[in-house]
Amino acid sequence: MKILIAEDDAVSRMLLTSMLKKERGYELVAVNDGQAAWFELERNPGFDLAIIDVMMPGLSGFELLERLRHDARFTNLPVILCSALNDRVSVTQAMALKATHYIVKPFARAVVLEKVRSVVLLDSASVLDGVDATCARLGIDVTMWRSLADELASAAFQWSGDAQRATTRQDFKARCMQANALKGASVNLGVVGLAAQFGAAEVALANSEEGSAVFGDNYVVQPGLHSDIAGCVERMQDEIGKLKKAAAAIATAPVVADSAELMPVRVNG
Repeated sequence: MKILIAEDDAVSRMLLTSMLKKERGYELVAVNDGQAAWFELERNPGFDLAIIDVMMPGLSGFELLERLRHDARFTNLPVILCSALNDRVSVTQAMALKATHYIVKPFARAVVLEKVRSVVLLDSASVLDGVDATCARLGIDVTMWRSLADELASAAFQWSGDAQRATTRQDFKARCMQANALKGASVNLGVVGLAAQFGAAEVALANSEEGSAVFGDNYVVQPGLHSDIAGCVERMQDEIGKLKKAAAAIATAPVVADSAELMPVRVNG
């Protein structure tokens, strides 16, 4: 996995590099500002992830991310933004620009590694396992699978709305338990893309339970955690759309003879 780090502060740049270079399979390239990051990406579009500081001279992290999202070569490049800014406006701006994650400084190695590893997980997940193989494993027919897939899509959509409205520790604990259950349902139905998103959401919510730093007075959640949840929700809605598309394609597929094997269905879009 080739990772670009853009950080103008030398100490922060060295810290990120040190955290990641100990991990196997990561090739790191570090630059000291946004313009240098853009030059590096243009020179070598083969990066799998960019970790970008928000506050950089010349070309800020937000400006660089906006440029990336308007360039067809980098529209889908995973980007982790890093900043000491933890206000809702900054988090909302990051999500509007389709940042994959938003890490609030000071850095914690466990958080950095978890975010990077989640990108690896999401990148490796296809949308669906073979529907025929899933039906055989569960002992159901395609009609039943399609019905269960529709139920899962509805539940995922409901969860995404509830997660966006969550504000308290109790809310987030409930969403975490639901994410775990829906992840299991997704795995059972072979909907691996959606399972990956529920897994990422579960990790983010579970982490919020371990540290009170994300909560202020009266246990009300601070904006930083919302960045992770908003990112998961946005990608989850994409996966819901793909699942519905796959179910619709199965519903309109030509009828095959009973003796014929069902062809695996995969959605790559």
